[in-house]
Amino acid sequence: MVRTVGLACASALGVAHAGLDAHARLSTRLPVALEGRTLALTGRIVGLPRTGPDAVSFLLEVDHCRGLGRVASALCAVGPRRVSLSWRRFAGDGRALPALRPGQRWRLPVRLQRPYGTANAHGFDFEAWALQRGIDATGHVQTDRGAARLAEPADASLGWRDRIDRLRQRLRMDIEASVGVKAPRATASTRVGTRAEWNSRGSRGEPADAAQSARSAQSDRLDRSDRSVEGHEADEADASRSRLTRLPERRSSDTQVSDGIVARSRMPVLTALTIGDQRGLPSSVRAWLAQTGTSHLLAISGLHVGIVAGGVAWLASVLWRCAIWRGRPLALFVPAQLIAAPIAAIGACFVVALSGFGVPALRAGWMTTVALVTWTLRRRTRATVTLCWALLLVLAADPSAILSAGFWLSFCAVAAILLATSPRPPGSDAASRAGGPPMGPRDVGGWRARWQSVRAATRVQMAVTLALVPLTADWFSQVSLISPAANALAIPWVSFLLLPVAMIGVLMPPPFDHFCYRAAAHLSDGLLYFLAALTSVPLASVTLPPTGPVATALAFAAMVLPWMRWRRADRLRLPIAACCGLPICVMAGAAAWGRVAEGEYRVTAYDVGQGGGVLVETASHRLLFDTGPPHGESDIGERVIVPHLRACAVARLDMLMLSHVHVDHTGGALSVIRAVPIRVLSGSLPRTHAARLAMAAAGGANTFCVRGQRWTWDGVRFEVLWPPRPESGSGSGGANASSCVLRVDNGRHVALLSGDIEAAQEARLLAYHARGASRRVPRRVPAARAPAGPPTPAVRGAAVNLDAAAGPNRFEDSGRDTLPGLRADVAFAPHHGSRTSSTLPWVRALGASEVVCQVGYRNRFGHPHRTVTARYARHGARLHRTDRDGMIHFETRGGELRSERFREAQRRYWMPDWPAEREMSP
Repeated sequence: MVRTVGLACASALGVAHAGLDAHARLSTRLPVALEGRTLALTGRIVGLPRTGPDAVSFLLEVDHCRGLGRVASALCAVGPRRVSLSWRRFAGDGRALPALRPGQRWRLPVRLQRPYGTANAHGFDFEAWALQRGIDATGHVQTDRGAARLAEPADASLGWRDRIDRLRQRLRMDIEASVGVKAPRATASTRVGTRAEWNSRGSRGEPADAAQSARSAQSDRLDRSDRSVEGHEADEADASRSRLTRLPERRSSDTQVSDGIVARSRMPVLTALTIGDQRGLPSSVRAWLAQTGTSHLLAISGLHVGIVAGGVAWLASVLWRCAIWRGRPLALFVPAQLIAAPIAAIGACFVVALSGFGVPALRAGWMTTVALVTWTLRRRTRATVTLCWALLLVLAADPSAILSAGFWLSFCAVAAILLATSPRPPGSDAASRAGGPPMGPRDVGGWRARWQSVRAATRVQMAVTLALVPLTADWFSQVSLISPAANALAIPWVSFLLLPVAMIGVLMPPPFDHFCYRAAAHLSDGLLYFLAALTSVPLASVTLPPTGPVATALAFAAMVLPWMRWRRADRLRLPIAACCGLPICVMAGAAAWGRVAEGEYRVTAYDVGQGGGVLVETASHRLLFDTGPPHGESDIGERVIVPHLRACAVARLDMLMLSHVHVDHTGGALSVIRAVPIRVLSGSLPRTHAARLAMAAAGGANTFCVRGQRWTWDGVRFEVLWPPRPESGSGSGGANASSCVLRVDNGRHVALLSGDIEAAQEARLLAYHARGASRRVPRRVPAARAPAGPPTPAVRGAAVNLDAAAGPNRFEDSGRDTLPGLRADVAFAPHHGSRTSSTLPWVRALGASEVVCQVGYRNRFGHPHRTVTARYARHGARLHRTDRDGMIHFETRGGELRSERFREAQRRYWMPDWPAEREMSP
């Protein structure tokens, strides 16, 4: 009873502590009224600034905030307290970026907004990340208004955190000076995947000297394209032969690309190992680590802390045993172990501080400290108790750490290791039960002891791998199958070679540190080449759908229980088998739940910011319409679309349709093409566009989207309505005029994806379909001959007779000027709801009940325009905005059309409230 009451009180105290911490973090966020206003902030730089070619990003701890006017100044007193800023250098500006250091004090004119990110299922949650790091606002420095550096305290009066950050920055600069190398210049065979060409718009920025074989291959496909998309089936044999002929060239290209990636990764790998800064790691290296299950090697955690603490303790013990005072060894007065323990704790704390106090490093540091304290006090404490103490101390210091994946992966991995290495009870050994003779001294010191060590290490690695399967599936939707083999070689390589050499470089003075960093760079090259080779193994990793928190907990328990060696393990075989089977059933059920029925479809509008990205799913086919804009050094394809496709177990895309060449619609195409096999690439793109070249290199088919293309997937009809002829985006009307328009119809509900067409294209579409509607003669369809296709409601004023089996006509006598070829239930506002589109005749012709505007939060274009949103509202449409609602789902189920907004369905307390005054954009 006492234990139950104590546990309940401790739980209540923990919940209260977490609630108070969350309230304190949210109370200092930037008020809505200060968004977009110019503020004068005075504060000091904290953390490590990150300098790029055209910008430097940093965190500013605000001491004083001043706005224009009394109201703004009063609101500044509320917050923010810590802001994330970007100091940009625009084209033509000859001024150099400032050399920022931790601890410097600045007075900066800035424009801020609340921490507001994209909200998508299975994507990166920027708002939770900002909450965990205490970021109250994000923004940029207005360089034209005069930023001033203030007098800063001397180094002797700096705070201890600033001292640590300055040390980390100095180490990063030393590593960059020692091993910072530029990537090899891109050749014609590697230029398809370079980043500079991808940021270009239109055909003028496309690579003119790309591989001739890839260009000729995709040009042949484009020349053979016709109005029927299904014509790509005839090209599959040619594509197979083309892949075989290009195999030597692709291998050479892959080798050159790997050399460039490895060369660019030397500095990021060493900074990740020494100071815990992983921000510079290329996305390709992150993919290698994820596919091989070795991401933990570059995250400072228990492995790194243990190696450093153990090495320091061993060195201190050796030196103490050699020390002599008055002719007698000091070890006779104080045992070497008592001297080594506090020194090892100091070494562990040093590594944790160098890592920036990350959650895995904190966990390892607390565990090391608790274990050393209990050992020094001659107290026997179980390892699980030490783990629980570390868990308590980490959450007491930072309750928001529970939001990070590193928290769960770190603690669960250690728990699995402790369970796998727990000592067996007497009489449970297999040899004892079999009645075999015990091992003698020779056996213990010989090959049997080595074999037992190998078996123990293998058992631990398998236990960790299996225990983390449900966690990695739920967090990343990807599980590595070659993780045991990769870790078997990578862990010794990092533990005994790479990490010791790098840490010796940290401790050595110049110029000796240079040689250590160079040696560590060559060791990191070998590691990356090894991981890159492993990723080419078939089935190196598999995609699993997320299981949810309940199924994840059950699966974790099921994976851990077989490794717990209990006395009565024989009696627990059936319960353990049940626990192992239950999560598998839950996973299978979660995967089957997401399937689309025959004759139905699902439309997913991604929250990509200011851009476009829509996934259309039928029972067995997938179509991706646009891929969103670039996002910093990455893009929306890598950050949002690919994780969602993996979480939905989408192994292949049947079509990628890029509406036009603007980068806000094609920015993530290369990431999608690299990550997911695609059968057909369609769109209004030039022949030399980077996406077309990448598609040709991958052996896929290329075609243009042209009006009149029709095909049917699983009872759902797809039709391209625009453009009337193949376009590349370089015509007189511009790229928007050639944007693809796609219609999806299952006979009961219609979705219309409009791209970025303008008022002129809307008028031409209206005229074309009005002429087609006037040529149709209404007729009565007999019940025995009811068509299986979609109903075709006529124009207003004409008689409509449809069979009941074909479904009711929603727009019959509705008073709307709907057109049969344009009417839609779900419509995407053309050009993000700009005032140059969504004209009144277009809105009337659609008669849509659901309208989606894919726009970015506080975008500089003012999309969607207030007149457009009011126009749709007057015609009975329900408006969805991705900046307000996040990812939006539409799914047809019989005669019902279901919709779901991510920010409503998955509401979290850290999500900012949407201001009512922003419903109508200016």
